[in-house]
Amino acid sequence: MPNRTQTSAYLYYGGSLLLSLLLLSLPNHAQAAVFDSSLIPNADDVFNIGDAVGSRRWKEAHFSGNVTTDNGSLGIGTVSPSERINVVGNIKIDGSGHGITFPDGSFQDHGGVVGLGGWTDSGTTVRLSTTGDNVAIGLADPGIYKLNVNGDTKITGDLTIIGTCFGCVAGGLVTGTGATGYIAKWNTSGSLTSSAVFNDPSGNIGIGTASPSSKLYVLGDTILEGNVTIT
Repeated sequence: MPNRTQTSAYLYYGGSLLLSLLLLSLPNHAQAAVFDSSLIPNADDVFNIGDAVGSRRWKEAHFSGNVTTDNGSLGIGTVSPSERINVVGNIKIDGSGHGITFPDGSFQDHGGVVGLGGWTDSGTTVRLSTTGDNVAIGLADPGIYKLNVNGDTKITGDLTIIGTCFGCVAGGLVTGTGATGYIAKWNTSGSLTSSAVFNDPSGNIGIGTASPSSKLYVLGDTILEGNVTIT
């Protein structure tokens, strides 16, 4: 009979040794450990298997319900876990405030999916996970803009703009510069600039002046051809 070696295995509970086993191993085999009586845990039904202090550990364990530990990985629903925790089936997290913490430190404790790249899918809405972030499409840096698109953009449906629309015109692109308060005029077919007509906040119109003191104020010589009616 080949020489046998002896290996000790220990069963701990609450820091106390409950059971000590002597395993006999052959060169390429190990005899199974047999418990010859009922083993009843203490009040919280917990057993610690292995040496709580030293290096002795169960290398691999299989439990009823298809739960496996293998080389530091836990498999639930699989006997061959490929990651530290490998679950084949649904996962349920109960309790208010409980959830999952991700490697970047973000925490998810509600319905929806936290995706890669800073996006969160909450079911009916896809949004930036960090509300202060900006979005760039077709370029690396969006600058100060919430959305900066470098390239042609197509919108099918209505576009509502709340605020100033710079260079907007139906059916084309208009560019140009001008001074505040002056009515724009076409400089070229696709460019605007300031005209000589000024419209102040009170509704007065000035021609040749930016300080009209009446509804119509003309600074300079004026030629009128036709009738003038004064009421």
